[in-house]
Amino acid sequence: MLDLGCGTGVLTKALAALGHDVTGVDISQAMLDKIDTSVGRITLRQGDVYALPFADGSFDGVTTRWV
Repeated sequence: MLDLGCGTGVLTKALAALGHDVTGVDISQAMLDKIDTSVGRITLRQGDVYALPFADGSFDGVTTRWV
């Protein structure tokens, strides 16, 4: 799963707790630094959602909240 604009990781952590591999992307490194990645399989990337470094088809699903 790809969580765009993941912020402090509320949705990211919920998806990971359900057993998904989740990549969270946010433009703010300060927000990413607040995410507890011990919940599950979470990868964090700082970046702009308009210029993602992932190939098409890299994820089975995409979520976003407040973006």
